Amino acid sequence: MRRLILHDSQQHPVAGKPILRPPSAMHVGALDDVDEDQLAQARALVAAEASETEGSGYVEIGEDAWRRAEASEIWLGHESRYVRADEVSSDQLVGKYKAELDARRELMADEAARAAKIEKKLAVTLGGYQARSRMLDEKILAAYREYEQAELETRAFSALYAGEQAIIPARIEKAQEELRAVETLERSLQAEYQELVGRRNALAGRN
Repeated sequence: MRRLILHDSQQHPVAGKPILRPPSAMHVGALDDVDEDQLAQARALVAAEASETEGSGYVEIGEDAWRRAEASEIWLGHESRYVRADEVSSDQLVGKYKAELDARRELMADEAARAAKIEKKLAVTLGGYQARSRMLDEKILAAYREYEQAELETRAFSALYAGEQAIIPARIEKAQEELRAVETLERSLQAEYQELVGRRNALAGRN
C-alpha cells in the first residue's frame, strides 16, 4: 500500500499539492504490471469518487492519514522494511540512524566532488577575468595612494599659502618702515656731505 501511494504521488502528482517522498534510504521499486482495462476501470472509479469528494477535504484527510502512518511506523533502511514505532529495538534504531548517516555522508562526498569539478571548471573559465581583476585592483590601489599623496601635498601648500597671505601685509609694512628709515638716513648723510663739502671749499678759499 505504501509503495502504491508513493508511486502514485510521484508519477501522478496532484496539482498544488506536495509530492510525498519516501525516507532517503527507502527505494520505491516499480509496481507490477496491471491490465489496461483494469487501469481504465480504476481511473473511472477514482474520477467518479473525486468528483463527489471535490472540495470536501478528501486530499487533506489522505495526507493526514499518511503523516499518522509515518509517525506510527519507522522505516528501517538497512532492513528495507517498516517497523511499528512501539516495536522497534534500540539496535534497530542505531542501525537506522547509521544507515541514514552513511547515506548522507555519501551524498555529501558526491556533492563535494561535484562542487570541486565545478570550481575547477570555473577556475579555468574565470582565470583570465580573475587575473585582470587583480591587475585592476593593484592599479586602483596605486592610483588611490597617489591621490592621497597629492591631496596631502595640496593641503600642506594650501595651509602654507594661507599663512603667507596672512603675514604678507605685516612684511610689507616692515619693509616700508625699513625703506623710510633708509631714505631718512640717506637724506641725513647727503646733508652732512653737503655741509662737509661746503666747509672744505671755504677752507680752500682762505688759503
